[in-house]
Amino acid sequence: MQRLDRIIFFVAVVGLAACHNKKEVNSAKHSLYDTDFAVVFSAALDATRTAYSNVDDFPGTGMIKTAWHQVAMANNQDDLSNQQTVAQSQGMSSSGGATTGGQAQAGMPTRLAYKRQFVRFDITVAGGRPWRVKVVGHAAEWDPGNAMPTEMRGMAKPAWLDGRTEALQVAIYRKMKQYAVPMKEEVEIKTDR
Repeated sequence: MQRLDRIIFFVAVVGLAACHNKKEVNSAKHSLYDTDFAVVFSAALDATRTAYSNVDDFPGTGMIKTAWHQVAMANNQDDLSNQQTVAQSQGMSSSGGATTGGQAQAGMPTRLAYKRQFVRFDITVAGGRPWRVKVVGHAAEWDPGNAMPTEMRGMAKPAWLDGRTEALQVAIYRKMKQYAVPMKEEVEIKTDR
């Protein structure tokens, strides 16, 4: 019975944390910042640099652009620190699905040559006081043999892109929370024709 109480308590704590995160994400998406442009731009740049080190900033236009950064997946078998993957790529595994030494020498792709996914962001500080910070995420996939990654759009857009975009929005929001004011809801005007 004591174990059941612990499980219920844990689920309640996790549920409250998730609810708080949803509210924070919603606040980050629908906030304007009532302070000087330099404060908003600097905070957005600082939050972006903390998460993604390679950025280009253009204060004159209010733009911040990150470079493409490789997305690390938790279940990625291509990790070079994984000794089993290294052994398989060298044809030393006894499992049936592994690449044999002859296949590797023949130029057939090994586990280490699989697709890679990348992410980058465009951050815009726009409007006037109060300022709006807009974050747009882009995803790309690189296939072995291609010179450049191919941007993933529409149905090819990966599920992880929205979460990473929201995480950057929240990081920027946390830096400027004291200046945040709620954005007025846009009203759709219907005309009868």
